[in-house]
Amino acid sequence: MKKENKNYIYTRSIFAHCERSSTITLKYSPFIFPFVLVAYVMLAFLIDYKLAVHQHKPFFAAESRIYKDGGTTEYKGIGYKVIDYNQLMNKNGRTDVVFSSRFINYENKRYN
Repeated sequence: MKKENKNYIYTRSIFAHCERSSTITLKYSPFIFPFVLVAYVMLAFLIDYKLAVHQHKPFFAAESRIYKDGGTTEYKGIGYKVIDYNQLMNKNGRTDVVFSSRFINYENKRYN
C-alpha cells in the first residue's frame, strides 16, 4: 500500500511540475514572436549586406525588376534594395552589386 501511495505522490508531483512550467512559458510567449521577428529581419539584412559587399546576389531579398540593359536585376528586402548591375553598353559596362536604401529611386535621375 505504501508503494502505491509513493507512486501516486511521485506522479502527482511530476504533473504539478509540468503544469507550473507550462504557465511560465505562456506568461512569456507574447514577447517571443516580436523578438524572433526582429532577429530574423536583422539577420536577413546582415547576410544580404555581406553578400552585396562580396559582389554576390542577395539570399533573402525578392527579385522585383529586370532591366533590358544586359540583365541588371533589382532585389527588394525589408527596408533595403540590392541592385545587381550587368550593363552591356560597351567594354566598360557596369557589373557590380550595390546595397542601398529601399526609398532611394535610381530611375530617370537627371542633373541640371
